[in-house]
Amino acid sequence: MLRAYISASSYEDALGLYSRMRRLNVHPDGFFLLIIKSCTIRGDIRLCKIVHCHAIQMWLSNNLHVSNELVGMYGEFGQTEAALKVFDLMHLRSRVSWNVMISCFSKKYDCDGAYGMLCRMENEGWELNSVTWTSLISSFARCGYYDKTWKLYILMREKGIDATTELIVIVISACAGTSIRGEIVHSHVITGGFEKYIFVSNALISMYGRNGAVEKAEYMFSVL
Repeated sequence: MLRAYISASSYEDALGLYSRMRRLNVHPDGFFLLIIKSCTIRGDIRLCKIVHCHAIQMWLSNNLHVSNELVGMYGEFGQTEAALKVFDLMHLRSRVSWNVMISCFSKKYDCDGAYGMLCRMENEGWELNSVTWTSLISSFARCGYYDKTWKLYILMREKGIDATTELIVIVISACAGTSIRGEIVHSHVITGGFEKYIFVSNALISMYGRNGAVEKAEYMFSVL
């Protein structure tokens, strides 16, 4: 029933059923991730903290997937300190754990926190993948640090990491006012096969328009 309620986006019903199960001393261990998700979507931080306490009581806070979900839950509410506390208490971490924590800082526009977590990840022997870089670079782009955004993007490419479609759009948007960088990333769009995505082409048109390269913007529009 819990899964059915959540699949139907009936989060209130799902949480109501969870409450009844608790009163009957029935512990939905296998569905606890769904309970955390419901609390997060509902947007009730007080209820989220109660569910976190339940996870501790049921010894689920040591479960990798539950801990990852709790970190992401606090990140959705902008509570990076709480997210980091859960992260630091984890006995086992996966690449997902690190990416979720970096994303928490990114959503809070905390570029230093995101970069610090990336450095910590590297120091502990983890290889950074495209998801990690996308979370980090997006945080600097959101804060308007376009030079740093570009430098990190180039560093990522030098390390042989392929860009995601999401990251390509972020970098294109950060190239407004810098025609040379815009043309470089456009070449990456072509070699990476990103031209087939309409939202990538739209980002290029916008970027060329803001850079005053009207003819290039018109050409990009004509070949859509």
